[in-house]
Amino acid sequence: MNHLQLYGWNEELFQQKQQSNYKDFAHGRVTVTHKTCYEVVSETGSYSCELTGSMLYGQDASEYPCTGDWVIFQTIDTGKGIILDRLPRQRTLYRLKSGTVSERQAIASFVDKAFVVQSLDENFNVRRIERFMLQTADEGIQPVLVLTKTDLGFNAEEIEKAITHLSHKIPVFYTSIESPESIDKLRESIHIGETVVFTGMSGVGKSTLINALCKQPLFETGAIS
Repeated sequence: MNHLQLYGWNEELFQQKQQSNYKDFAHGRVTVTHKTCYEVVSETGSYSCELTGSMLYGQDASEYPCTGDWVIFQTIDTGKGIILDRLPRQRTLYRLKSGTVSERQAIASFVDKAFVVQSLDENFNVRRIERFMLQTADEGIQPVLVLTKTDLGFNAEEIEKAITHLSHKIPVFYTSIESPESIDKLRESIHIGETVVFTGMSGVGKSTLINALCKQPLFETGAIS
């Protein structure tokens, strides 16, 4: 397996690249976006890339690359490049643009699984879970329900009854930072080459969960109140 296969590069994407006018240039995946500057990982390393003038001014901002997109770029200096083209998106998550009713903004693409995180405390809300599930399923993304903070105590019978209609259709994981076994089971569900996202309301434990899965403090976390 080569380097980019770990990021999801496959034969289908290769064939799509052959349809581009820029097929002879390098390709890579956007890992971070900074307005109109993008961090792109490729076979030869990571590059900080900007858009060509035609991409920046010749198309709607909704078509700009987002995290997860596969792009074709030209290197112009050590660690720097210009994005020339973007491969067609698949399995994309969107959010509504601020101040609009229906205009969507892509926030992540080529997503294989979406871990919908919900805490087992006063914030537990089945309807909210259902909304997240519908959003991911509509895009062909596999939803997975992750229930956090099981160590705080909860009514298992009541919770299981509330999510019965979901647990028959999708995987459900009960997790706690105090239970390494529960984190291990969740980690085992993520496979090499998959792209996963964690979605959920603020305070449900997403950052703490990701830190535990990666076994390192990637994100700052708040204290439990």
